[in-house]
Amino acid sequence: MQLIAKDNCLYVIECNLRVSRSFPFVSKTLDFDFVALATKAIMYSGEGPLVYDRPHPPTKVGVKVPQFSFSRLAGADVVMGVEMVSTGEVACFGRNRFEAYLKGLLSTGVYAKNEMLDSVKTLVKLGYDLFASKGTADFYNRNNIEMIALEWPFEEGINEGSKNCSTEKMAAVSKTISDFMSNKSIDLMINLPIRGSGSYRVSAYRTYGYKTRRMAIDNGVPLITDIKCAKLFIKALNETHRMPPSVNSQFDCISSECIIRLPGLIDIHVHVREPGGEHKEDWETCTRAALAGGVTLILAMPNTNPPLIDEQTYELVDKIASKNALCDYGLYMGATPENMKTSKALAEKCAGLKMYLNETFSALKLPSIMDWIEHMKAFPADRPIVCHAEQNEKQTLAAVLMAGQIAQRKLHICHVSSAEEIHLIRMAKEKGFEVTCEVCPHHLFLTTEMVSEGWREVRRDSRKRKLIAKLSGITLNTSTVLPLIMLPHQRREIQCHSPPGFPGVQYMLPLLLTAVFQKRLTMEQLLDRLYHNPRKIFKLPEQLKTYVEVDMNEEWTIPTDGGESKCNWTPFDGFKVRGKVRTVVIRGEEAFVDGQFTVQPGFGENIRLNDTLDLTAEEFDLSSEVKEVLKPQDDDVKQTSLGNTHSQSQSPVRILPLTDNHFYGKNVVSVTQFKDKLVVNQLLDVANRFHNDVEVGRAFDGILKRFLLGLAFYEPSTRTMLSFESAMKRLDGKTVKLDVPHSSVQKGESLEDTIQMMSLYCDVIVLRSPEVGACQRAILSSKKPIINAGDGTGEHPTQAFLDLYTIRQELSTVNGKTIALVGDLKNGRTVHSLAKILCLYHDITLHYVSPNEELGIPDEVTNYVSENSNFDQKKFTNLLEGIRDVDVIYMTRIQRERFADKEEYENVKGQFVLTPKLLNQASQHPYDEILDSHRVDERPNRLRPIIMHPLPRLDEISTELDKDPRAVYMRQAQYGVYVRMALLSLVWEQKHIRLFAFPHLPQFT
Repeated sequence: MQLIAKDNCLYVIECNLRVSRSFPFVSKTLDFDFVALATKAIMYSGEGPLVYDRPHPPTKVGVKVPQFSFSRLAGADVVMGVEMVSTGEVACFGRNRFEAYLKGLLSTGVYAKNEMLDSVKTLVKLGYDLFASKGTADFYNRNNIEMIALEWPFEEGINEGSKNCSTEKMAAVSKTISDFMSNKSIDLMINLPIRGSGSYRVSAYRTYGYKTRRMAIDNGVPLITDIKCAKLFIKALNETHRMPPSVNSQFDCISSECIIRLPGLIDIHVHVREPGGEHKEDWETCTRAALAGGVTLILAMPNTNPPLIDEQTYELVDKIASKNALCDYGLYMGATPENMKTSKALAEKCAGLKMYLNETFSALKLPSIMDWIEHMKAFPADRPIVCHAEQNEKQTLAAVLMAGQIAQRKLHICHVSSAEEIHLIRMAKEKGFEVTCEVCPHHLFLTTEMVSEGWREVRRDSRKRKLIAKLSGITLNTSTVLPLIMLPHQRREIQCHSPPGFPGVQYMLPLLLTAVFQKRLTMEQLLDRLYHNPRKIFKLPEQLKTYVEVDMNEEWTIPTDGGESKCNWTPFDGFKVRGKVRTVVIRGEEAFVDGQFTVQPGFGENIRLNDTLDLTAEEFDLSSEVKEVLKPQDDDVKQTSLGNTHSQSQSPVRILPLTDNHFYGKNVVSVTQFKDKLVVNQLLDVANRFHNDVEVGRAFDGILKRFLLGLAFYEPSTRTMLSFESAMKRLDGKTVKLDVPHSSVQKGESLEDTIQMMSLYCDVIVLRSPEVGACQRAILSSKKPIINAGDGTGEHPTQAFLDLYTIRQELSTVNGKTIALVGDLKNGRTVHSLAKILCLYHDITLHYVSPNEELGIPDEVTNYVSENSNFDQKKFTNLLEGIRDVDVIYMTRIQRERFADKEEYENVKGQFVLTPKLLNQASQHPYDEILDSHRVDERPNRLRPIIMHPLPRLDEISTELDKDPRAVYMRQAQYGVYVRMALLSLVWEQKHIRLFAFPHLPQFT
């Protein structure tokens, strides 16, 4: 225990177990659990040396920054000796020590003259105004560094009684310093105590250096008192261009949780209650409960009010669901004695046909066996028929099985609940009957002793529960599913009569995972019942890029309030369960993260109406990534607890699998060929991984060693050619260039012949041509993929990719941004491609800013944007108005080579020049105001607008902006290498992409 003694009070600083405090810090930095290894070493009793996995080479830098609550200790000096530095610390991580150190300072609340000389020069270069005492200012002024001298006559170490200190001077200094401090006129105080003067001791409370330090602390002015820390801080400011370090999930999100990924789960038996029973449940609350429970697809029963029995009620229910559902859904059609033709006509839109064979709690009832058979014959064979046999279960079940055999029809039996029923279904299958069934999970958990009166419709005794669990788990492996039968009733209803179901879809997965841990169920069986079998039986399309992440180690208690359900109760309240849903992703969008819903009502889609979900039942499969995590490798593993089949991951993985590579072996000639945002995200995510790996110095030996990239540039190029060449060589590949001025092109060789020849020598060809559509011609002649590097005034797709990557890197997201495209928009192929590919995102406003209408954006581009998005598109010929309050300014040059008349070019050249003054006039927050507001005790926003340019630049951007942190065009050019590394890797789809590129890949919106 460490204490502080002050004013007759003891303050507890720390209580530590006797283990080095550096252990967890080093473990996090190196991604290696040294405490676990030390424990193994202590407990090791085997022969020979202890075998362990060595830590991987570090991918990040960790820095610990001292933290001490001086603001709570009035009068205490803020200078800490080595004995106090480690008393309180904050550890932060970054790509380098500068980034990590800045994060540490921000976390603590802190947002020798010769030795400081270079650092002070750096501060001047960064644009800071410097103040100092007269002696310090004179020294730096003599070294050609402008510094403002304050009336500060007291040097460090002079005591209060010194002859040089008059009362008047002390009063003047005190007032001057107090004014500066209290008005926050000083943004950072660097005060380096002189060790030899005695002021470095904590007891030296009467010096003016001490008073200055106290004033800084008391007024919230950031203070640095160590020369090494000051130099490091200044260098970090320079390296980060005065911008605060951004959050990097690769370094800043570290977890020891055991996170596994499951496919999106399916509940085929859900009673939503809306319309007609909204007081019990509605589409929003039901689907919120489903998402919170890891269920991404529900099939809703038709017993609403009115019941779903015809096209009119189908449209009514689907309209309500489409506006309120948060997860995907399907709708059952209810069978009546009169709607055989209607149900047949609506079959394509329905999840299936629900037949209530006898008593039910709604207006739906189908008591006649002849009506059963007529429906079975009429309803299309590719849609399931689901049979509800509730009263006199065994007799009704036998009758419907025979009816199905007569009609030669597959059947699915709902909520089987007795051993006799399972035995009957098994015998029918042995005789060749096509029948499947479902067993409710609550039979595994609820018994007569565990529930009160009013629940007899759903409870089962212990003997039956065990028998059901055994038979459903072993006998009917390929034909059973485990729906929860979500049938919400209010608590007061169960006091009056016995409801046939209850709310609980939110807790189905945790309950079943608990059963897995208890070895009553295997993970393979769970996935079969909640994913594979429902898809196969109901011929459900795949939910693309949909998965659930579960923390397998978290133990928690189900609350009494029923969770997200509107009923506000659950029969499972008080159950202790293991395994909690952390993240739910549907179609590549995070829908649920750590208890928070990140999508709005209406996000869910009807699976039978969604054209993009058109895979057949035979095509379903888990991604290889999920299989590797979940599939048991041998029979012994299948029967062990889940904890033995999964290693703990220190960084939860949230990536989209690469099983669907839409780039492999494909030509890349236009952004319009990419209609799926997920495909583009895949490319950008791979680029981000390469970006991180390059920055930490990782080598890519042998990745593209066998491949040769051909560069055919009929137009001059610097960045595009060099970035493709750099990307190829970083991946250990080789390039060959077509030297157009010295090739057979000068003899009149056609483009087709040249490309056909190059395709014999190279594996991929990158083509730039002054002719619009040249790449389309080249495709017809090439045996290898063609990548468009610009075709005249047409398109430049790879530039559009790197532009998207730049916006994501600098602003975190593309969605919701206002983007100004400035310059020669008529001839600018980069803006054509960027405007079109932005249609994959949402809530974007586009400003088209050109010197005159003749150089405005082509109608072909604006029409494409209108047809493929709901963006606001605005046109301007005034630069200031066009860039006012935007998030991105995308400057382009006036392209001299596109003008036939030189005089016409000269007339428009230089009309648009972006200067610091103009930029600040147009910005929501001018640069100086942004810096003033970015105190280190606040979390700053990113500087906006960012300035982009595909380059080369002429005179459209003032060189004065080059050092402005909002100017990102040089980083934009650098990002081109990473994006093209990703593109080349995906076009060749090497195995290394799956094996090495994505263990810690972060996701963006």
